[in-house]
Amino acid sequence: MKLTLLTLLPLLVAASPVARDDGKRLAVFGENEEPVLLTEAELYAEKGKGRNYFDVTNNKEDRKAWRGWKAAGGKKAHEQQYPSPGKYKGQVDQLAAKLDEGRARDFLTQFSAYETRYYKSQTGSESQKWLLDQVNKISEGVPHNRKEVSVRSVSHPWGQDSIIATLPGNKNKPRVILGAHLDSVAGRDPYSRSPGADDDGSGTTTLLEAFRVLVENGIKFKNQVEFHWYAGEEAGLLGSQVVAEEYKRQGVDVKAYLNCDMTGYFPPGDEHVGIVRDNVNKNLADFVAASVTTYLGIPARDTNCGYACSDHASWNTSGYPAAFSFETEFGKHSPAIHTSADTIDQPGFSFKHLLNFSKLAIAFALELAA
Repeated sequence: MKLTLLTLLPLLVAASPVARDDGKRLAVFGENEEPVLLTEAELYAEKGKGRNYFDVTNNKEDRKAWRGWKAAGGKKAHEQQYPSPGKYKGQVDQLAAKLDEGRARDFLTQFSAYETRYYKSQTGSESQKWLLDQVNKISEGVPHNRKEVSVRSVSHPWGQDSIIATLPGNKNKPRVILGAHLDSVAGRDPYSRSPGADDDGSGTTTLLEAFRVLVENGIKFKNQVEFHWYAGEEAGLLGSQVVAEEYKRQGVDVKAYLNCDMTGYFPPGDEHVGIVRDNVNKNLADFVAASVTTYLGIPARDTNCGYACSDHASWNTSGYPAAFSFETEFGKHSPAIHTSADTIDQPGFSFKHLLNFSKLAIAFALELAA
């Protein structure tokens, strides 16, 4: 269904907490560091200093014991091999031509109009439910796909759910997964105005458009392809940890995970894609870098983002091959993130750039699952 601004623009709803929790949380700030107990306010203060972390308060597994686990068809993650990209160039170009900038703009205008998408706020829950509705409309809107595409929520105790949409394939083959986070935060008061257009409304939009184009064009896959939108990333990668833990417990094979966190900004005159090189699978990162050059025709530049900087870290520490494509090199990214100025009107924000990542997502799915 075509979205319009008339149907999209809601009144801004004042953010109110579902339930404030001032108790201490258990957090890990580094690979070899022991967990520490801090209040959520203290954690956000550390995040403001650039210290990212896993909130492991609710973890059910010892993550350190997972590192030798064999994923992707019995291979350890670092042994997984990927093709030289380019086989689907013509098809990807045709599909990318169907990406809709107007639709992306309308969606992100609404998504960033919520007062905040903080994971424990009322509007954080409402925005997630609205996103779920958009995903369902795409999956149900094309009759020949209605019985094939599945969409489900992953319930969390804090009130904001994660979302998983699955394009069908052989259930015995390793899955291909693309993920973004649906929450937002600004400053040390997480209930304050936090539009989160770039962080991570952009990645959410990137994946929604890629998902729509693949569904509406009836693309068939040999491997299952999953699109994930995670709750609570800004609070310590909460949603993605839950999902990665569950997949590990169930013995789910994953061929590759691609993270799409911040895809909408680049410095004037310097469009490129950042390829994160720390805390990722090297072979998969090499494949993504080559895919950027092959399919997008813009530079791919190596960059680092540090420990637990986004949801790919949940998959990487769970023994799965994960990669992270970012809007720029770190340090050149949007200066407005985690502030009330993170809107689509921020200078440097580009829907063209955002949809380049949608094209990359389509290429990623076809190369690894078709």
